[in-house]
Amino acid sequence: MKNIIFISEEYLYFANTAGVNRMNLYAKSLLLNSEVNIYMIPFISNCIEKNCKTISPNFNCFVSEDDFTRQKGVKLIKQVFQYLTKVNQFSSTLEGDVIYYYYPASGSLLDLFCVFYIKFYCKKNIYLEVNEVRKYATTPVCTFIKRLQKIIVTFLLDHTFYFYNGLICISDNIADF
Repeated sequence: MKNIIFISEEYLYFANTAGVNRMNLYAKSLLLNSEVNIYMIPFISNCIEKNCKTISPNFNCFVSEDDFTRQKGVKLIKQVFQYLTKVNQFSSTLEGDVIYYYYPASGSLLDLFCVFYIKFYCKKNIYLEVNEVRKYATTPVCTFIKRLQKIIVTFLLDHTFYFYNGLICISDNIADF
């Protein structure tokens, strides 16, 4: 049995965006193989310790009724590592192979730490969707400093692609980019 864990900073399944719709279609197509379990575990809720909603057989999404508060600075780094640790602890309870599928946000710390934590610390396979979100990571923001910060983070993220087990590009234009 293969277990595929979708992780993202965004809500997974219970939102109405192009990315969430794409994740749901990926999950539904993977479920055509009866030897697959899907788990969607978003960062933006304290989901690991909360409810697991069964969407359909072998398709589970973690949700939380609690309001999520994104920390800043060092507290955010701690929050990211707590999330990744909880995901790793959950995945260790699963029988069979575990594969991670990461849906990125626009230049977040989760983007930066996710591949290193899962690939090198947990020693698991991780795949990344390369999508239109990267394009907006360097669009003008309020201040020069914030824009410079986004450019640096995007540069660093672009150089982490090598460490993923695979990249999933949603179009030829993005693959060429």
